[in-house]
Amino acid sequence: MAVYLSPGVYPREIDLSLVASNPGPLRPAFIGTAQRGPLNIPTFVSSAESAINTFGEPFAESYLMFAILAYMQDGDACYVMRVGVEYSNSTPAGLVSISIDDSSNKSYGWGRIPVFTGIDYGRIRLRIPTADSPVVFHAASVSTPDFYNIAAEGTSPTTEATLTISGVYTGTLQKSYYLEITSNSTFSETSGVFDKINGATYRIVDSFYDSSSSDYVVASGTFVDTSDTGTSASFSIDGASLTGVVNVSDGRVTDGDYFVFGMMPDNRKWRIAIEGVVHSQMDIVSSATYDTTEELVAALNDALESTGGHDYLFVSSADESGLTAPELRSVSNGDRIQIVDGEAWALTLGVSLYQYDIPRGRVISTKTDPYDISVDNNQVVVKVVSSSGTKTITSSILTGLNQSATSIAAQLTSSGSVAGVEYFESFAIDVPNSSSMALVIATTPNNELDAL
Repeated sequence: MAVYLSPGVYPREIDLSLVASNPGPLRPAFIGTAQRGPLNIPTFVSSAESAINTFGEPFAESYLMFAILAYMQDGDACYVMRVGVEYSNSTPAGLVSISIDDSSNKSYGWGRIPVFTGIDYGRIRLRIPTADSPVVFHAASVSTPDFYNIAAEGTSPTTEATLTISGVYTGTLQKSYYLEITSNSTFSETSGVFDKINGATYRIVDSFYDSSSSDYVVASGTFVDTSDTGTSASFSIDGASLTGVVNVSDGRVTDGDYFVFGMMPDNRKWRIAIEGVVHSQMDIVSSATYDTTEELVAALNDALESTGGHDYLFVSSADESGLTAPELRSVSNGDRIQIVDGEAWALTLGVSLYQYDIPRGRVISTKTDPYDISVDNNQVVVKVVSSSGTKTITSSILTGLNQSATSIAAQLTSSGSVAGVEYFESFAIDVPNSSSMALVIATTPNNELDAL
C-alpha cells in the first residue's frame, strides 16, 4: 500500500506485471517445397549454409531456396517451413506421385506440384479490331499519282503532266514514292525552245527512308522522247513489277517538279509453320473489313476450312484485363508456331513476320548466325528436369568458322536423345527484323529446362 511521506503528495502505484516486455527481433518466414528437411514444421535457420544443409540445394521447380538465399545476402536469420503431402500406405493414388516419403526407402520425391502436364499451346496474339481501327484486307494497288509543278513560274504555259503506272505491286510493305525531276529537259538548238520531257533526268525515292540511306533512291534515269511528243518511253519504277510513262500535255518539266504516289501491298495471304513444318499458303479471297474479334476469327477460320489439314486455328482469347483479342494458336499442346510468310498480313494484324511462340522450356541465342566455334566455346551442358528426375547431358560441337544455326542445331539435336529418350531438341528459327537465324534449344513436352 502507499506510504504518505510528505503533506499534499499522494503516490499512485500502477501494476505493470501484465505488460508485455519488448518483442524480440522480427524474422521472416518462407514456405515452400524443398528436396529434404523437416516436413510441415517451422525451422529456424541462421545462415545460407545452414539452410542448404537442412533443406538442400535450390532446384528448378521450387522458388523456396532461391528466395531464402537471396534474403540471406542481407538478412541474418529466418524461419523455413517445408510443405508437402507426406506419403503413407493410405495416400490416395492421385497424390502418390507428388508425396514425400520420409522413410528409409525414399521411394518418392520432394513433393513438387506436377509441372509436366498442361503444357500450353503455341499462341500468337493479334490486334483487336474496332470500329475506329478495323482490320482491312485488300488486293495490291497503286494510287493515282499527283503532279506538282514547283517551277511553274519558270515555264509558260504552266506545265500539265500525268504519270501512268502499269503492272502489279508485289512488295510486302505500304510505300509512298516521289518521282523527282532532277534536271531540265533538253534545249533544242533547231527550234530554240526546250523539249517537253526529252533529256530531263529523274529519280524515284522512298519517303520512308532518310536521304542519307542507301535505300532512299529506288530508281533513276533520263526520260527519252526524241520526237518531242510529250510522252516518255516506259521506265522501271519498282524492279520489274511496275513501269511508268510520263505524259506532258502542256508546258515542259523542269528541275524541282515531282509526282507523288503510294502503293498498297496485297495483305490477304499468309503462311504458318508448326513445329518447323511449313503449311500451305492461305488466302482470304475477297477484300473485306472487320471491326470485331468474332467476325475476324470466323473469316480466318473459314479460309482454313476451305483447304483443311492445318495444325493451327484462330480463336478469341481474353487477356488478364478481360479484353478479347484474336489469337493464332496451335492445335496441339506444346507445338511451336511461327508466321513464316505474309509480312503485309502480319503487319495488318499487329504482329511481325517471323513472330513465334515456343510453349516449352527453351533458350534462344541472343546472336544470330553465322557462328565461330572453337575449342574454347564448343562444349554444351544441358540439364533437364523430367518427371523421373534430373538429366545432365554434355555434348561437343564441331569447331569451324561461319557455321549456320541449322548445322549447329542438327548436332545438338542428335545429343538430345539418350537411351531412346528424347530430352531436348535444337533448331534454327527466323527472327523478326533480321535476315539471319537464331539457335534454339527446347525441351520436349514432358520435360523442363533447368540449366544450360
